[in-house]
Amino acid sequence: MIIAENAVDLQRGINDFQHYCNENSLKVNRSKTKVMIFGKGRIPEAEFTLGEGGGALEKVKYFKYLGLTFSVQMAFTEHVFEVNARARQRIAYLYWRLPLHEMNLELVVNLFITYILPMYTYCSPIWSVKLSDNAVEALNVVFMNYLRRYFCLPKHSHRAALYYYTNTRPLHDAVRNLSMNAITKIAFPPDALEGYQLSFANQEELPRYNAEEEMSPDYPRERVFISRNKFYRKRTFRDLFMINHYKVCTTVKFHTTLSDSCRCIMCNSQLKRGHECCDKDYNTQ
Repeated sequence: MIIAENAVDLQRGINDFQHYCNENSLKVNRSKTKVMIFGKGRIPEAEFTLGEGGGALEKVKYFKYLGLTFSVQMAFTEHVFEVNARARQRIAYLYWRLPLHEMNLELVVNLFITYILPMYTYCSPIWSVKLSDNAVEALNVVFMNYLRRYFCLPKHSHRAALYYYTNTRPLHDAVRNLSMNAITKIAFPPDALEGYQLSFANQEELPRYNAEEEMSPDYPRERVFISRNKFYRKRTFRDLFMINHYKVCTTVKFHTTLSDSCRCIMCNSQLKRGHECCDKDYNTQ
């Protein structure tokens, strides 16, 4: 890897590298040699050549180095998407090979921590510091869907409520906290690096996640017993999250929480949790 602050210095570095290869009878693979120009805003135009009479080297917007995908603006959204894809494949493999639906919640979460979380903690002090909202959302969805699959809940089920009842937190928060613990172990002498500092060394600690504050007021605050039996666990949580609420509500527009406009299609009374009319006439499985 050759790094320079401007185009002239980079071309000089490429020429020196080519000269070294020629003297030591080494051959450079041009098809695998890429150029990436980092910067904010509009990226300046520049052409770079390798060797005398060689064509221009290919410029790329993304480049993977030691398992970390870099972009020209140092935004690691693409890296998050790539890790998410691999994490989903591993989650599908775990559900295929292991009877996760028959295990208790603690063991299911520990399996995620053991086999999935290390994929995200790798180089996390570098890429997790400044992520776009879309990247954070994509990151959190992976663990949330992992839990939803265990509880047999649809993708529109309330996130904060599920975090609350399972005593868990968003994946992004967990990765950031682990990355901060790793950074605190790095110490440099005062005169090291000629005054330069690591951009991720002074992270601000995330506020402690409180799922109860984000829960809708209609969700009960009492803790729920989580059964190892898939049938009872599914029935309990689908009732708790009112998955079949749409079957008994007069409001046609899709919604996931109770409101004053929710009325029973049988008796036209305002719908509340445990509405007896609905419980008698509709199966909530």
